[in-house]
Amino acid sequence: MEREKIVLLPSINTDVINSPCDSTGKLKVIERTIKIPYGEVKVNSNGDNLKIQVNTDSISSLYEKVYRERNSSQLTEINELRIENEKLKITPFNWWKWIGYLSIGLNIVLILKYLIKYKLSFKIL
Repeated sequence: MEREKIVLLPSINTDVINSPCDSTGKLKVIERTIKIPYGEVKVNSNGDNLKIQVNTDSISSLYEKVYRERNSSQLTEINELRIENEKLKITPFNWWKWIGYLSIGLNIVLILKYLIKYKLSFKIL
């Protein structure tokens, strides 16, 4: 089994919140969402505090998407080979089965012709 190493390049996104406080020094109501390549960052004001929430749930789906994009041609080829293999499991057996039936039938006919021609009979004990 081969392991694949995925390197995530660092990204720096800067968003400036101008004048976050009012004239009395209290924090204004702030609601900002910053998109980053691997998720999003939400900045909310909560009273006199800043609440920063980083959502990186999309990293696993990003890995899957990157894997599928890189290996899509290989995955389609594997699926085609699997379908072809399933067809081959059925097809050769049918040919050999019918050839076997034909051979047995031909042998019975030839044996009966031989017995009739030379008028040989077998007695059952």
